[in-house]
Amino acid sequence: MLLSYGELEGYLAEMHHVSNTKRAALKGRLKHFQRLGWPSGTNQGKGARVQYGVGQTLSLALGLEMLQLGLTPEKIVEQMRLGGISLPYGFIECLDQYGPYAEPIFYAFSPEALSSFRGVDTKGEGGIGLMVSQSELQNALSHTVLDTRRLALIDMAAVFDGYVSYFRGNGLGEAEDLREPLMSWQKMVSDAIDKRNARLMTEVSSGDT
Repeated sequence: MLLSYGELEGYLAEMHHVSNTKRAALKGRLKHFQRLGWPSGTNQGKGARVQYGVGQTLSLALGLEMLQLGLTPEKIVEQMRLGGISLPYGFIECLDQYGPYAEPIFYAFSPEALSSFRGVDTKGEGGIGLMVSQSELQNALSHTVLDTRRLALIDMAAVFDGYVSYFRGNGLGEAEDLREPLMSWQKMVSDAIDKRNARLMTEVSSGDT
């Protein structure tokens, strides 16, 4: 389920009610993300015809939501690389309960927008992200998992619904057609975690820590 750049831009413009006169600004934001090498695989050089998979598209959609919260592109990329491992799991849950009575699924994270003012290396702060349902939200917030006074919430179900609406409205398929690419995205994340854990175990066992 690949989108051309034009289709990707159309979806994001529709999600954020971007007028035709402001589309250049949206393109600028997307190019900024590309220059930062995110999402992976989209910075293929000038003139390259890039197609965007489901994971890349939904990640960018969430990234624009973070722009709306006032985070810089650099902070967003840092957050998504550190804390975005829960995204495919959250969007699969959104698909599982897709419909008018779906329970909201939130991506919760600590923005730490002013951490760079402290004059120390704060790279990685605010990187933890949680995927939590509405019914679990109160219980999750009662714990200090994120260790922060500031918490941002993004409604993943609303982002997913907007994607499905665009997907269906443009004759690209139905909601269930997204299951296979979402499962592939989940497997890719799971495999990356397994490889990272295996590498860490090798380093520990060999004393390379």
